[in-house]
Amino acid sequence: MINILNFQGFHILLDGSDGFAGLGTSAVEYLEDEYSTKSRLVFPSIPSDFSNTTPLQDNMRILNIALAFHSLAEHSCLFVPLCLGSSGWKQPGVPREFPHLQYNVSNIYSLVSGSRQRVLCFIFLIFNKHNLI
Repeated sequence: MINILNFQGFHILLDGSDGFAGLGTSAVEYLEDEYSTKSRLVFPSIPSDFSNTTPLQDNMRILNIALAFHSLAEHSCLFVPLCLGSSGWKQPGVPREFPHLQYNVSNIYSLVSGSRQRVLCFIFLIFNKHNLI
């Protein structure tokens, strides 16, 4: 059984560039209302490949990112955008290369469910071990 009185906060990984960004930021706002004394550490992810998009789709994505960042700045304790592209705006640019990690750039979910979560869990374990979070 989990003792809900002793948890320190929330670590949230959400999509930051499409309609689900609004859903995720609404959930963060709800958590702020219900658990205002708990920390909310949010990681909005931005896909690293937007091939075959129109200028209108690019502008909509930029608007979604800006609205999500504005809401997260207002309702989270800290948010850290995650993008495997070299930029993250109109076109994300050249995908980043990691020498010991293989991933499919065109699959936006290849790292969200796998490697990113493992890395984030490892970081949280280190911070929790030293009581930094």
